Amino acid sequence: MKNIIEIRDVKTAFGDRIIHNGINITVPKGSIYGLLGPSGCGKTTLLREMVMLQDICAGEI
Repeated sequence: MKNIIEIRDVKTAFGDRIIHNGINITVPKGSIYGLLGPSGCGKTTLLREMVMLQDICAGEI
C-alpha cells in the first residue's frame, strides 16, 4: 500500500526556539491519524508545513 504522507527528519525553529527536532511520520493511504499533544508543542506548525504555508528548516515532507 502506498503512503499518502511521508515526513522525514523535519526540523523547525523560530529564532533560538526549536519547535521540531527530527520528526518522522508515515501515514498509509486510507488511514486516519490524529495529532495529539499539549498546547504549544507544534501541532499546528506541522500542519502548516504539510500544506506548504510554512517553510521547514531541514528534512522532507
